[in-house]
Amino acid sequence: MGYIKVKSEKKEKFTTISNIFIDRYMPEANGEFVKLYIYLIRLLQDNIGATVSSIADKMSCQEKDVCRGIKYWISKGILDLKYDKAEDTYSITLLKLEEEETETSYESDDYLMNIIAFQKNEKKTAAKKESAEKENIEVAPVASVSPAISPVVKKNPSKKRLTQNQLNLKLQDPELMDLRDEAEAYFQRELAQEDMNSLIYIHDELHFSFDLCEYLLEYCGEIKKTDSKFYEKVAINWYENEITTRAEAKEFTLRYFNLYGKILEKLGIQWHSINVKEKSFINKWTTTLLFDNAIILKACEVAIVNSPSKATFNYVDGILTKWHAAGVKTLKDVDSYQSSTVSNVINVDTTKKRNINSFKQTDHSDDLKMIEDLYMDEVKEN
Repeated sequence: MGYIKVKSEKKEKFTTISNIFIDRYMPEANGEFVKLYIYLIRLLQDNIGATVSSIADKMSCQEKDVCRGIKYWISKGILDLKYDKAEDTYSITLLKLEEEETETSYESDDYLMNIIAFQKNEKKTAAKKESAEKENIEVAPVASVSPAISPVVKKNPSKKRLTQNQLNLKLQDPELMDLRDEAEAYFQRELAQEDMNSLIYIHDELHFSFDLCEYLLEYCGEIKKTDSKFYEKVAINWYENEITTRAEAKEFTLRYFNLYGKILEKLGIQWHSINVKEKSFINKWTTTLLFDNAIILKACEVAIVNSPSKATFNYVDGILTKWHAAGVKTLKDVDSYQSSTVSNVINVDTTKKRNINSFKQTDHSDDLKMIEDLYMDEVKEN
């Protein structure tokens, strides 16, 4: 597809949006909150006054949604709200946006350093083995650095069922009240008691920080999976993998959840939380074999075609291990490898048929005559 160029036929008034907002803040934010921020800039640039009610009418939402949006942007440090008691007015200040100093994606920081360390150790081990083979010396393997999150699984605490009175008492906690408001904003619905039970369990029993809870709600809201059972399962999965910060949750989501979901879809497996064995396979494919997502998903397709009933992570691992040994690095390499494999199979089959046809055929006519005579003698006797 070619590049898209945007043009305008008329010299109309435009609202200018900061590139920093678009690049840094917009991708993570709820769509309704983004709409609110853009509308506030519109009011600022034309010096138009407004009320919470008028903004809610303009945005086709409720007043509490406007308040939540303002609160969200204040928490992100890009809005400031002040109340002038004398004039009974509120003033919203759009604060200066700062460039992000460091990348937050999993492709940098600790993740990348771990990958580099892991690959260095792999090369070091291979070099030692090669040297030892020449001298016939047995070498102990070098301890490898884990390329990602520790595979040790922590058992999650049991969930307590709260009565309505207990629930009401819990909701006196300002942080839980804020999380309820955040959840309703991201899910665009009011929370039921079951939702609140799950949210309290995540906050109190799994001990998620407010920031981690907020990211969990953002993530589930963005992918339109807002059922309490779903976001509770996601939270338990993060807990079991010892995820404690927003940055770790982002890394885990990017590295595992997105690829993992596509793998399950390709293999026709019902969605479930990623387990240690499946995660170790993904670690191997992405950090040891160094395959990109396209190659991994192609292997899933091949697994389904070859053996629909046995298309598992283990089966895919066998395919990718063979591809790696054959030097496969791109989808074009996959096609070449598959073609050569099919060609070899055809040649083998042809050879087998040729050999079968070259066998000397044995004459069994005497044996058949003997069996026929015996059968006829038995008929005569009866």
